[in-house]
Amino acid sequence: MKKQFILFTALAMINVAVFAQNQDPTQSVCQGSTEIYYVDNTPGSTYNWTINPESGGTILSGQGTYQISIQWTGPVGDYVVSVVETDVNSCDGEPKTVTVSVMSGPTPVISGAATACTNTTEVYSVVGSTSSTYTWSVSAEGTITGGQGTRSVTITWNSAGNATVSITESIGECSEEATYAVTVNPTPSPSIYGVASTCLNSTDVFTTPQVAGNTYEWSVTTGNTIFAGQGTNEVSITFGVIGNQTVTVAQTANGCTGIDSKNVEVHPLPSTSAIWHD
Repeated sequence: MKKQFILFTALAMINVAVFAQNQDPTQSVCQGSTEIYYVDNTPGSTYNWTINPESGGTILSGQGTYQISIQWTGPVGDYVVSVVETDVNSCDGEPKTVTVSVMSGPTPVISGAATACTNTTEVYSVVGSTSSTYTWSVSAEGTITGGQGTRSVTITWNSAGNATVSITESIGECSEEATYAVTVNPTPSPSIYGVASTCLNSTDVFTTPQVAGNTYEWSVTTGNTIFAGQGTNEVSITFGVIGNQTVTVAQTANGCTGIDSKNVEVHPLPSTSAIWHD
C-alpha cells in the first residue's frame, strides 16, 4: 500500500533566509516502499535533501528540487529526512526534518500444486502472521471454494490453461502481493464402447477413443478376465460371472486421470436337458 506524505509547508521569508514548519513530525512507511516528500516550491530556490542514516533509503529522483521520491530499502527503524532550501540570493534556510519510521512489511510466499488437473481441487497456502489479513484471487481457470481471508484456500480448477493464484497480505498499513503460476492440464474424458449384455463365458471387445500419448488401464469386476489389450485403448474381456458386471477404464495424460465405467449384464447359459428318444 503506497501513501503520499506532505511533510513540509513553507511559511515565510524572514531576513532573506527560508524557514518552514513540519506538518507532521513523524511518519510511518513500509519497508521496501517508495514514498514522495515535498515542500512548497519557491521559484528560483534549490533544495538539498538528505537521509540520516543514509542506509535507510535511496533518493530515487528529485534531488535539488522541492519534491523527491525515496525508496525505503534499509533495515526497520527510525530515519530522519532533512531538507535545506537555498534561495536565489544563495541564502540557506534552516534545515527542516521529519522522522520516518520504517516498518516491516509482509513477505508472502505461496505454496501448493504447480500443476493441476481440471475438475480437481487443490490447497494453496502461505506461512504468515495470525495478525495479518489475507485476500486471495485466482485467474479465470479456477474458483476459490473455501478459506478466503485465511492463510490457506481451496481452489477448484474448472478449465485448462496457464493460471495464477494471487494473495495480498496486509499488516497494518503495509501490504504485499505475491503470485503463483499454475499449469492446469485437461483431464481426459474416456467413453467405453461395447456390449451392454452378453453370455457367460463369452469374450467381448471394449474400446475407448485413442488419444496419442495417453495411457490406459482397464479393470473388470472380480471373476472376469481381461484376455488381451491391457494398456491400450481396446481390450477383450472373458466374462465368468453371472449378473451385473462393471468394466472400467482409467485414461491418463500429463498426470491427469479420467475414468469411465460401463455396466454389462452377463446372462447364464441355457441348461438344456439330455436328448430323449421315443
